[in-house]
Amino acid sequence: MNRSTLIGYDALAAAFTISAALAVGALTGAVHTLMLWRSVQIFVQGGSVLHAVFSHLLRFLMAAAGLLLICHNGPLRLCAALLAFLVVRTLAVRRIGLTP
Repeated sequence: MNRSTLIGYDALAAAFTISAALAVGALTGAVHTLMLWRSVQIFVQGGSVLHAVFSHLLRFLMAAAGLLLICHNGPLRLCAALLAFLVVRTLAVRRIGLTP
């Protein structure tokens, strides 16, 4: 008896795609938060407004692309990616020392 007959192929495939959605959501959240931190630093240090606006646009487009990539796999995967995105964002904000 092999493992796929015990658990079921559909369950393994669903677990894999949900895990992939969690990973993509976490990665998207981490990059988004790092880019947000960089944008804030640009504003605080009196950097170029054009650079800050470009950074904001890039951050938004990257987050949208990551979530749209997951969106095509169904609402459960999108919810998993959004959950991972928010968890990583919350952990990063707490690590910096701010409260949301």
